[in-house]
Amino acid sequence: MRFAAGWVLLITGRDPAAGSEGLYGDPTEALRLMHRKVGTADLIVATTAVLGPPLTVLLAAALGDVVAVDTVHGPALGLCAGPSIAVLGPEGLISCPITCVLAAWRL
Repeated sequence: MRFAAGWVLLITGRDPAAGSEGLYGDPTEALRLMHRKVGTADLIVATTAVLGPPLTVLLAAALGDVVAVDTVHGPALGLCAGPSIAVLGPEGLISCPITCVLAAWRL
């Protein structure tokens, strides 16, 4: 989540994850923190609460849009990089095709 939040901060000047630094150490703790802050542990619902309604056409995601994808480690937020998605995982930056997008938000 911090990966996408950093991008939102860079583009908009507002940090959607402000105050969460150092409060979680793994994805499970991050979801618990998200539940306490936004009222849900559902990544798509929480992201919608922060960024507004998602795009209605997933494949309309454009370069720099925030996207949700399902990974082997669970749901994650990433960035649209054209025909692929960049997601930061435990192994570092990974890429998946845009067809993996579960939801997308235009900034």
